[in-house]
Amino acid sequence: ANIQPQDDENVSAFVLEELVSNQVVQARMIGTNEQGVPMIHLYRAVNGQTTMVNRELVDRSCATWLDTTIVKLDDPMDHPSVM
Repeated sequence: ANIQPQDDENVSAFVLEELVSNQVVQARMIGTNEQGVPMIHLYRAVNGQTTMVNRELVDRSCATWLDTTIVKLDDPMDHPSVM
């Protein structure tokens, strides 16, 4: 979510692999875009600190930050199942 790769040679894919390879990462689905594609933020732990992989890609000039329209997920508590 919120990023667009800036290269045609997949450098951003290699940087992404470097950032998450052999690490525990957490993905948080924050909603979907207008076409229904899941939008996620990736997080990883670095030296006891949690960092957002999406932002790291921007900080490394591999992607641009987008303020996109996110369709928020419904809270399951808003739709209790009928028994």
